Amino acid sequence: MAQPASQRATRETARTAAAAAGLVIAVLIVQAFVRTIISVFGNAVYSGFASGSDVFSPLSSFFITFGTTVLPAAIGVFLAFWFIVPLTAELRVVAVVLRSLTASAVAAVVTLVFTSVFAAGGTFTSTGAPFGSDFPSGMDVAYAAFGTVQTVLYTFLSVTPLVMLVGVLVWLRVSKPRPDTAA
Repeated sequence: MAQPASQRATRETARTAAAAAGLVIAVLIVQAFVRTIISVFGNAVYSGFASGSDVFSPLSSFFITFGTTVLPAAIGVFLAFWFIVPLTAELRVVAVVLRSLTASAVAAVVTLVFTSVFAAGGTFTSTGAPFGSDFPSGMDVAYAAFGTVQTVLYTFLSVTPLVMLVGVLVWLRVSKPRPDTAA
C-alpha cells in the first residue's frame, strides 16, 4: 500500500528534491543562455548588423523562456521528487528511472500551466481603444493553444533525459553509505 503524502514529504526528501531541481535549473539556464547567444549572433549575421532595435529582443526571449519553461520545469521536478515520487536509498535503478520519468511529466504539466497563463495574457493585449480589441479572435486563441501544447511537448522531450540523469545522480548520492561521525 502506498504511503500517505505526509510520510513521503519529509525534510530529507525535500533536500533531495531541492538538489535535483537545482541541478535541473542550472543546466536549463545554461542551455537557454547559450541558445540566446547563438540567436544574437545568428540574427546579427542575418541582418548584417543593420537594425539596432532588435538588440534586446534575445534578452527578453531569455527571460520569457526562463519564466515559462525553465522555472516551471524546475518547480515540477522539485514537487515530483518531494511529494509524488521521492528518491530514497532503498530504490532500485529501474524505480529511479521510472520516478524520473514521472518527474519529467510533472515538469511538463507545470510548464503547461505557466505557459497557458502567459499565452492567455498575451492574447488579451490591446493596441486599440479599451475593450475595442481586447478580446482575442478564434485564430489568436488557436495559435496560443497550439504554441502551448508545442512548448509542453518540447519541454517533456528535452527535459526527460536531463531529469533521468539528475534523478540517478541524486539517488546515487542518497544511497551512498555515510561514514560514522560519532567516533
